Amino acid sequence: MNNDIQALRSHLFNTLTALQDKDNPMDIDRARAICQVGDVIVDTAKAEIDFMRVNGSIETQFFQKPTPPAQISAPAAKQAIEQKPTGKNRATIIVEGNVTTHIAK
Repeated sequence: MNNDIQALRSHLFNTLTALQDKDNPMDIDRARAICQVGDVIVDTAKAEIDFMRVNGSIETQFFQKPTPPAQISAPAAKQAIEQKPTGKNRATIIVEGNVTTHIAK
């Protein structure tokens, strides 16, 4: 079981869905208990955020830095930017023999 903000959201939304089930609704007392636990977890998360502000950290066990997406290697590109006498910038990018030119107006 994950103990992070995404897991908490998932549990709370599952509780909401179960409450809305007309055929087999969740017991109201059980739903209240889940929401109360959720409130306590949110309060501790607020305390963690305050701690992060004071400490200067960017993550805790509850708030973890997202994993960056996998890097896709792009082909090497050559780029040249030249200033024209007219004051317009011209950028030329060459990737695998394809030439793209951008002219700033």
